[in-house]
Amino acid sequence: MKPISEVLLREGEDFVIALPITTRRTTEIALAGFRVLRKHPLVYTWTSAPTLEPYGSEDATTDFNYIGENGLGEGDDIFEIPEEYPWRIYHFGIGIRPSDIAVYRAFPAGYTAEGFAFKVPVKPGDKRDFFTGAESPYDNPTSISETVVFYKMSFTIALANFGAQAVKPTLKFLGAAYDVAMYRSKADLETLLSRNVRVITVGGLREFPWSIPEEWKPNVFRFKFHEVR
Repeated sequence: MKPISEVLLREGEDFVIALPITTRRTTEIALAGFRVLRKHPLVYTWTSAPTLEPYGSEDATTDFNYIGENGLGEGDDIFEIPEEYPWRIYHFGIGIRPSDIAVYRAFPAGYTAEGFAFKVPVKPGDKRDFFTGAESPYDNPTSISETVVFYKMSFTIALANFGAQAVKPTLKFLGAAYDVAMYRSKADLETLLSRNVRVITVGGLREFPWSIPEEWKPNVFRFKFHEVR
């Protein structure tokens, strides 16, 4: 795992966002190519998490909900991008304190995929599909927590305490907000892929219903997984 600071993009750098179409017989994905025109620092310390009781207690976990200014699912959604910013993309990692707190993510908010060995997202408290403060520390979030958000792509989190003491977690969101321009042909995307451009997935490549800004739709193209190197 790398520090999130090492995987953030620079102004003038190209990247591709990958979204799943099907992962059945042949994995097919939708790709959208961008260039970072301007980069803004994104640093947010979230101190509004609820107190979690020790591991094994009924209140050692939370349900999935959005990250609100006043708490989990309370107040304005910190990471909701307004519709007037279709060319704004958030790219960040999540640092956690203390180290035995786990964060689970769900993309998009409210959707559960069942076509796997286990449901995704899993139930908070399950020992899979999460990362902890030991893996992504508060002061140095790592790539295991890498997250991308844009208009129409929401996400939620759940928290779990795997420690022996009741704690009130603190999360740090560290990354960047990009203002981007979009590549507008499949040939452009093929050229980017031939140059080993950075490809970023949203919630992995598990099938889920995703939405994108209307302004993106003419410039999103279908590829088979083996065509993406």
